[in-house]
Amino acid sequence: MKNTWPIIALAFILLTGFTGSNGNQTQPEVQYKLLADVTDGTDDTYAYYVDMKYFSNVGIQLDLDGGTGDITATIEATLQDDGTVRGSCAYVDVTEAVFGAATFTADAMLLDDTGALALARYVKVKILAASTDNDADWTVRARIRQ
Repeated sequence: MKNTWPIIALAFILLTGFTGSNGNQTQPEVQYKLLADVTDGTDDTYAYYVDMKYFSNVGIQLDLDGGTGDITATIEATLQDDGTVRGSCAYVDVTEAVFGAATFTADAMLLDDTGALALARYVKVKILAASTDNDADWTVRARIRQ
């Protein structure tokens, strides 16, 4: 019988990320991004982007205050990866499909822990501010993980 130990050891290293130096597995890279922090925003539509290249999960935290009017957030995604700048790509609204609601109008924590957006090239957080006094406030945060 042949010695299969080298093959098993190599498979273990490749599958677990074992480094051998300290006995620990490598940790996935996590990045935090502050996408927006707006006070008294002018009524308009705003877009904030998360680059998903090399990442498989995203979490988005929305802190929304419409002031004297309304503020609405939706999430869109694109698979387009042909060199087009992110703002000019073709996006599809995935808010309900991924997060279970058509829109968000109050503070929300959106967790794509299933990896539904893993194949997206970009994820766009779209904010529509419609207050009567241009007094809407919003903060958008994102964490992405390999």
